[in-house]
Amino acid sequence: MSGLTNYGAAQIIAGNGLPQTLYVQFHTGDPGPDALDNQAVEQTRQATTLEEGPDSSRQAVNDASVSWSGLAANEVGSHFSLWDDPTNGNPWVVGTLNPSVSLTAGGDATISGGNIRLTMLAAGD
Repeated sequence: MSGLTNYGAAQIIAGNGLPQTLYVQFHTGDPGPDALDNQAVEQTRQATTLEEGPDSSRQAVNDASVSWSGLAANEVGSHFSLWDDPTNGNPWVVGTLNPSVSLTAGGDATISGGNIRLTMLAAGD
């Protein structure tokens, strides 16, 4: 499940599209509508881009794997947020990782291509 944050929804309503490059941040639970809840200890955001998904023209997925190394803590990344900047910026999208990603202090983690998904519903869906 994924969706726009409050900021992302406001930008879409204002006629602005998603940035071409977004930065993935892990969360250990639901990030909430502003992507500020349940942030993982691992705060490093990694760049990704989205492309049209294979299932529908209303779905975007990450086009390549996203990797982290030298992780900060032992935790499980069950959710993600997508930001327009690697360190500050604004959150555009939140969602659930399926499957979750085990984060091990000092280790590496990868989200495979296609596992970050944004689905936009049309009226009546």
